[in-house]
Amino acid sequence: MYKPGETLILLALAMFCLAGCSAQKTGPVNFHVEPAVTSNPALIAVSQKTFVSGDEIPLHLRQVAEALARKFTDHPEPFSHALFLDDANPQPVIWLRNQDFRIQGIDLVSYRMENNDPGPDLITLEMRMNFKDDLHRTASLAIKASYESGPEEQVIISTSVRDMEPYFPETQAFMIEENLWEEIGFQDNDFFGFYEGIISRAVSLTPTDEDRRTRLRLDGMSVYERLGSIPQSGRKNYWIVVFTMDRLSRDAGFEIFASGTPDGQSWVDKVQYHDFDGWRVAMFPISLVLDWEIYYISALYTSQENIFSEFRERIRVGLFVTERNYRDWPAFDNETAAQGPLARCGFLLNPEVSQDAEIIQSRLRDLGLILEVTGQWTRLSAEALNFFQQQKGLLPTGKWDPDTQRELFWNSGS
Repeated sequence: MYKPGETLILLALAMFCLAGCSAQKTGPVNFHVEPAVTSNPALIAVSQKTFVSGDEIPLHLRQVAEALARKFTDHPEPFSHALFLDDANPQPVIWLRNQDFRIQGIDLVSYRMENNDPGPDLITLEMRMNFKDDLHRTASLAIKASYESGPEEQVIISTSVRDMEPYFPETQAFMIEENLWEEIGFQDNDFFGFYEGIISRAVSLTPTDEDRRTRLRLDGMSVYERLGSIPQSGRKNYWIVVFTMDRLSRDAGFEIFASGTPDGQSWVDKVQYHDFDGWRVAMFPISLVLDWEIYYISALYTSQENIFSEFRERIRVGLFVTERNYRDWPAFDNETAAQGPLARCGFLLNPEVSQDAEIIQSRLRDLGLILEVTGQWTRLSAEALNFFQQQKGLLPTGKWDPDTQRELFWNSGS
């Protein structure tokens, strides 16, 4: 298997070779369709210059690209500057016609011009047409066309189209509690409905303050201590759902492995797979206590055609872990993690409110500054607070303020 860095270099070399071989007029360029359009656009506009060199793209080439785009997206109006011969007239792409995809861009791979004196020039064009929908799913078509270029119109002689394999398809993974699973509707052709149902019920993996304090305790345990201390009352049944957000060809491989280490042997026996017209989904049940038991989910992909090797090589395109996301939590250290919302002054207590007064008095009692908790903010409470402020170098007013709250609850876990 190639390492990620080597793979990217090989990808760049492959694209360079694709652009540079066999006396082509230009390397890969991006037409960037302006604007992004739906399957029923008023206009498919191909930009006049390439982003690579700024060179003018021949008008006839842009006209053919627009004519092909209209055909594949089932545009209701024919393009007046291009004529398709009967054998060259392509059918609309079914999944484009049935779903709301927009043309995101047209990448010109190559074109070759042959003089055909005294007749019109014959041009062979290869391009990649890219699509995206509102869920940011993507798909691409590889298109090849031959046409004769005339002063008034372009006569398209032949066309061919095939699905374009993604190099490294994007994957997304979610956890769903088992009791919510039945609420999610599942229809064979409704990717959008299934995806929305999953993400609207997915378990939030953003840690709370209590989760962070628990994490600190777990970090001090060995693996055996952690396994021996798992709170069985916290065990829940979940479903793991993994989506591919790039369209895969029918012969592409997509597998899910799950294990206790990133590269361990998979312990999942039965994974359910579903194909939403090229966008794959994998699902399997799991039982665990979040953060105490950690499993790694690998999404493995095998392209139909491997451009880097004659062998179909399986590569990992996603690695997910069944724990809350502590990596993106800023300042994850013992001191900060011990501070709860009161110590960080997430909200300010009010001693005039009985419940808030009890919270403040409880902390003062723990520090040995008062004897009882009454819920009434009395003179003795204010004097105890004044003494605390003096000890901490605060202005000794005996009045409640944010600085006093931070100091009083620092390292309290509250």
